[in-house]
Amino acid sequence: MPGARFDDWGLEPGDAGRFDGSAVCFAGAAPVVTLPRSRVLSREEAPLRSVVEPFPASARLGPLRAASAAVAALRSERHSEPSLPALLGADVPAGEGFPARFVRAARALETAVSARCVLIFLDAALGLAGFGPGLTPAGDDFLCGYFAGLRSRATDDADLDAFLNGWRAAALESDAGLLGRTNDISAGFLADAVEGRFGAALVSFADAALGATGEMDNTVAVLGDLGHGSGMDAAAGFLFAYRNEIGG
Repeated sequence: MPGARFDDWGLEPGDAGRFDGSAVCFAGAAPVVTLPRSRVLSREEAPLRSVVEPFPASARLGPLRAASAAVAALRSERHSEPSLPALLGADVPAGEGFPARFVRAARALETAVSARCVLIFLDAALGLAGFGPGLTPAGDDFLCGYFAGLRSRATDDADLDAFLNGWRAAALESDAGLLGRTNDISAGFLADAVEGRFGAALVSFADAALGATGEMDNTVAVLGDLGHGSGMDAAAGFLFAYRNEIGG
């Protein structure tokens, strides 16, 4: 179906499907996507890199704000919710709509990090795990980006590094932890992120956002092409880790 979007297929969450090596098929329907040149990558084959380089605060403010502007514009163009200004702004929205609930869950994460409280942090992360639209739910993609941002900050913050290492075991429990709150595909990405491993596109974006490279436009475009909204949700999560520096 050239040019088709997965959310126009008339499918509902939980509809069973299978991949036969060349097409994605659903019960009672013709193949909806053909993938004649595809190959399946295991997690071990996927390009995963760690965010390991520290970047001085004095050198990263300008690039962070430029990255924020670029991501905000692309999210606005695609009508992604919540908006980046809503995530990074000072106000905490009221109401029970998806954007408001998402922002409140993100702010709870931030509060837990400030308090260095593992139990509160895990509880806040559970509020985003499996939450939102997408094959990899928006909340999961945001968490992956946020963990990347925290890992980057922790390279020159021993206290934060110790905190992140302290909650790893609880986060990876299959039943009570993050992985039990979402689907198997997304759980794989979350498991890597908890361990400090991230996709090459996200790491390249992080490098540009922190001023290590001058490839901002290219890295935002590449990340923006990942999934229906996964790349931009991950970018929002990374930038949220630097919310206080970027400013509302």
